[in-house]
Amino acid sequence: MKEINIIGMGMSEKTLTAEALELIIEADILIGAKRLINEFSHMNKPSFNAYLSNDILEIIEETDAEKIAILVSGDVGFYSAAEKLVDVLKDYHPNLISGISSVSYFFAKCSLPWKDANLISCHGLDTNIVSSVRRNRFTFALTGKNIPELQKELVKYGFGDLKVWVGENLGSDEESIQESSISELAGKQFSSLTVLIIENPDFDSRIITGIPDEEFIRGKVPMTKSEVRAVCLSKLSINPDDVAYDIGCGTGSVTIEMAFSAYDGKVYAFDKNEEAIDLLN
Repeated sequence: MKEINIIGMGMSEKTLTAEALELIIEADILIGAKRLINEFSHMNKPSFNAYLSNDILEIIEETDAEKIAILVSGDVGFYSAAEKLVDVLKDYHPNLISGISSVSYFFAKCSLPWKDANLISCHGLDTNIVSSVRRNRFTFALTGKNIPELQKELVKYGFGDLKVWVGENLGSDEESIQESSISELAGKQFSSLTVLIIENPDFDSRIITGIPDEEFIRGKVPMTKSEVRAVCLSKLSINPDDVAYDIGCGTGSVTIEMAFSAYDGKVYAFDKNEEAIDLLN
């Protein structure tokens, strides 16, 4: 049977583990994104520029090579292409070779601990970075070209003064690391290979229920009382990543408490009363 190793490349060839390098040297062919396989062009091995799982499967099915190295960036266990590859290539029983992740690499570069950090990806995913920053001392975020949008969102919710570390092109000759406030990122352009560490020393991870009634702007709109809200939320047992609907939301008091529970999910509020809609806005 063909020996297939899915190898985490770390940040670059410079951060490759000894085990990974040995398997690459022993491989008959290399498969991966162009920027990854180009790092080993000096080995003069047959190489295939492919990163989609089905394309990689097709190459493996057609090749006579016995030892195959599939190169993926970072670590195989952190938002990696390896996850889907393992499923697509399950009949070949591929081996996973871990690499140095951008998380451990960047936290070390910034001389920060990451044992309590919340790790998220904002790269092509619908992720609530505001919730993560509100609830955690450190948030590590993978980004794409969306830092301007993330910056505006964080400033909008009052986090503009928080400290942020920005790492671009980590591990490469173009590596850049800078420290600033979130507000100071406004108007700046960054590489698509950029990660963030955001520190919130005043984070609050509580799930709040039974907010006092007087905290809400009510007008003439009906409102569910504090004690009833607390019981309702207890009965609902909302999970952090749930999607919840508050139909006939009134002042939005239940909506807000749902959002504290579904902090990684979505909460939608509906009402036909125009005054209620104005309150929500």
